[in-house]
Amino acid sequence: AFSVGAISVVEVLNKLDKNAAGRQAEQLNQKSVFDMLVIGGGPAGAAAAIYSARKGLNTGIVAEKFGGQVAETVGIEN
Repeated sequence: AFSVGAISVVEVLNKLDKNAAGRQAEQLNQKSVFDMLVIGGGPAGAAAAIYSARKGLNTGIVAEKFGGQVAETVGIEN
């Protein structure tokens, strides 16, 4: 069986191209080391990344998508 249950596009490509995971790992190994790695792309993560980059730090962001819940919220009431 090719797959049982839900499968992502990345998993499909990895099944079709047996060396895809190795190439992805090699690409990650070639990246430079970050001075600051921010986890999350919401408002706090974005602010942390902006301020660290302004200080001259090599900054990376790990996030599923940038903007967080604020980008998806229609209205905010206090």
